[in-house]
Formats: sequence, C-alpha cells, structure tokens
Amino acid sequence: MDTVVLILAIGALFFILGKAADIVVVNVRKLGERFGVRLFFLGIILGLLTSLPELSIAINAAAYDATPLSYGNLLGGIIVLFGLIMGGSIVVNRKISTDGKTESIAPIALFLCLPLLMSLDGSIGFLEGVILIVAYFILVFFLHQDSSHETAVFHVHITSAKLAKTIFLTAGGIAIVIASASILMRLSQTLLERYAVPAFIVGTLVFAIGTNLPEIMVTFRSWKRHIKELSLSNLIGSALANVFIIGILASIKTIPVSIDAAYVSLIAIVVLLLAVFLRFYRTGKELTRREGLVLIVMYLVFVGHQLAITALAR
Repeated sequence: MDTVVLILAIGALFFILGKAADIVVVNVRKLGERFGVRLFFLGIILGLLTSLPELSIAINAAAYDATPLSYGNLLGGIIVLFGLIMGGSIVVNRKISTDGKTESIAPIALFLCLPLLMSLDGSIGFLEGVILIVAYFILVFFLHQDSSHETAVFHVHITSAKLAKTIFLTAGGIAIVIASASILMRLSQTLLERYAVPAFIVGTLVFAIGTNLPEIMVTFRSWKRHIKELSLSNLIGSALANVFIIGILASIKTIPVSIDAAYVSLIAIVVLLLAVFLRFYRTGKELTRREGLVLIVMYLVFVGHQLAITALAR
C-alpha cells in the first residue's frame, strides 16, 4: 500500500474511531440522565467509555506484539488529557470550580504515577497489572465515598422506544470502535515497520491525540451545554481509565519498557504536570484561564522535547 494512502487510511480510521466513541458517549449520557446518575459519576463513566479506543488498541497491541505502542499511547494520553485538553477546557470555560481539597486530588495523582514507578525495572508484568486493576476499583470506591455529599444529578424521562434505541446505538458504537481499532493497529504496524519509527514515540505523540478525540468532543459539548464540572470529571475519569487499561494490558502480556531519554522525559513531564495541576486544583477552589494556559504550554514543551530527542537519535 502506498505511504500516502496508508496515512490517509489511518487518519480516516481515527476519525471513525472518534465518531463511534462519541456515539457511545452521547447515548450513555442519555442513559445516565434517564436513571439519575450523579454528575461526578457520569463523568467517571464517560471517562471510562471515552477510553474505548485506547482499550481496543491495547487488546490488539497485545495480539500483534506491539505493547510499547499502546503503552506510549496510554501514558501520552495522560499528558494530552491534563495538558492540552484540560488546559484547553479551562481556557474555553474561563474557569472551572473545584472543591480545593488535597485529599480529593492527591490519590488520583499518585495512582497516575504508579505505572511509571513500576516500569523503572524495565517492564510491567502480570502481578503489577493486577495491582493497577485492583487499585483502580479501590480509587473509584474512594472517590464515590468522597463525593457522597453531591446533590447534583440528572434525571429526565425517556420513553421505552427511545431507551431501546439508545441501548442499540451504544452497542453499535462499541462494535465500530473495536473493529476500527483492529484495522488501525494492522495499518500502523505496517507504517512502523516501513520507516523504523520507535513504537513508543508514535504512541506517545500521535495515537495519544487520535484516541482522545472523544474526550475533546465531550469537553466541547460540556462547554456548549454549560456543564463545566462534567468536562473536569470526564477528563480525570479518562486518565484513571488509561492506567486501568495499562493494568489490563500488562496482565495479558508483559510490557517491555526502554528507559531511554524519551521515556525519562515522559516521566518528568507527567510528574511535573500532575504536581502543577494539584497545586492549581487547591488554590482558590477554581481552575483559571491563566492556569489553563500554563498546562497547554507544558504539553507543547513536552512535544517539542520528544521531537528533538527523536531527531537527535537519527
């Protein structure tokens, strides 16, 4: 297959992937509204579901022996979520309210750093994967307890016919996500082999943007509908889901990790980005436009550094 055609096909698949996941997100939100799900947990559910592309790619990566690609995608996704998309969401919304509690956000930051700590010996194996999966459910339970005082819920009436349609669209969207991710993995493998591009770099810089299209869409929808807190909880939920998926991937197949300059750079920016976000979350009980711009700049610095490392390596 010609390179140009291959790249266009990959781009088209990313578009389909994002659209299909968006169908899932929209219809799951309708289900949440129907059953009166709390705003925070609607965001967590959406965060897990908007990570369907990452989950599908992770499963296919294990099947095609390309776990570094998926691992880079998932870690790069955390940077995209907290840098580019979170920063953009704050800038667009002007400001987003928070509870200002360290105990609310610190466990999330620590959980997101777990795979980085586990990988320092050069791999993440089955036992570590199981630990990440269990830790995810423990953290979600903790967040549920912490938000038990929340009173804001959605509750709207949906007829039986519309409910059936919503469930059908949700299932269909999931099927399209899985199928398109499988094809995408095959095409990307061909491209990687042709140009000998490090899989981890491609996953970190390219796939991390493409597979987070649903989060970008949810952020935009939240802004249009004036539900700022949904955008925040969705992005946090998606980041948590990324680590959960790393656990699933590692439990299926050991993830080899090359501790090189690109990876050290990634560790540094993840830790720094989460520390800065933690600081912003605590101050003034709101995230401001200036703070959003800082997060975006940090993401751009990371991208520039990764590209410079790749260029020097050649």
